[in-house]
Amino acid sequence: ETLDQERKDLVQDVRSLKEDKRAMVERLEELRGKGEAAGNAASRAEVEKLERTIADLNQELVNLHRKKSDNADRELELMKSNKKLEVMVSEQTKRLDELTLTKDELNPDKDNLKKQVETQAIELQTFLDEHLALQLAYARSENDLKTVKAENDELLTRWLQLKQEEADKQNATNE
Repeated sequence: ETLDQERKDLVQDVRSLKEDKRAMVERLEELRGKGEAAGNAASRAEVEKLERTIADLNQELVNLHRKKSDNADRELELMKSNKKLEVMVSEQTKRLDELTLTKDELNPDKDNLKKQVETQAIELQTFLDEHLALQLAYARSENDLKTVKAENDELLTRWLQLKQEEADKQNATNE
């Protein structure tokens, strides 16, 4: 928008300068015609003044054309830059669309895997609970085994004593 406004201002300035120049050239021609006829020094001074003004206006016109050219170059560069940015935006939009599509395609897999992980976590907790229950049962069984072995050893010892006593009685009766 700023470049458009500058361009409009430059065009208006150029038109204005051209009109001023045309008016001064007409005035100069008019004065030259009068000056030659009258040979007047005042007319020559005014002619010289007008010629200097015209030269200044020509220089200002050249400067304005240069500025207009610079602005046109700048506008062209900005348009090229804008085009590159549009291409980049288009490419990034395509990439975003591709990634969104891939994400949408992977979402069901993600949901399934999430459900599987949740199910496996529940199964793992069940296995851990069962393992703990089995460890407790094993520990109780070991305690029961120790108790049974101790009772068995005691019974065996008592039985051996009884058998020894019977053998001793039998030996005493045999002697």
